[in-house]
Amino acid sequence: MSGYTHLAYGFDLGPTDAPKCGPKDDHDELDLPWWDPDDDDLGFADCVADALKEAGITGVEIVEGGHCDYPAQMLVVTASHKQVEWPSALVLDLSDMEHPPEGAFDLLTSAVEALGLVPDQHDPRWLAFLSFEG
Repeated sequence: MSGYTHLAYGFDLGPTDAPKCGPKDDHDELDLPWWDPDDDDLGFADCVADALKEAGITGVEIVEGGHCDYPAQMLVVTASHKQVEWPSALVLDLSDMEHPPEGAFDLLTSAVEALGLVPDQHDPRWLAFLSFEG
């Protein structure tokens, strides 16, 4: 099993089966025109990438946290994403994190509006999270 530590600026959208964003349907699942949870060919990250491309938005992506069988979705500014493989340390200078990356707030706001998402998290923030594969 491979493990990774991530740091990125964005929104924690949660897992698709228990999302930390809306809109949601009567079963508390995401209700978005571009997302079909029953489509086995396209995952959530692929659908987000397609919807953002169609909207002409670049520089934002979905990074999955958690385990490959139970992923959580993070909508992040691509340039802010740093990742190291376990057991390496992700060395940080906290003064670099005092302010968001330049233009990140507007970029993420445009992305959530284009996707029709309403994150539970009020504003984008620095996210530290783990992921495991295999």
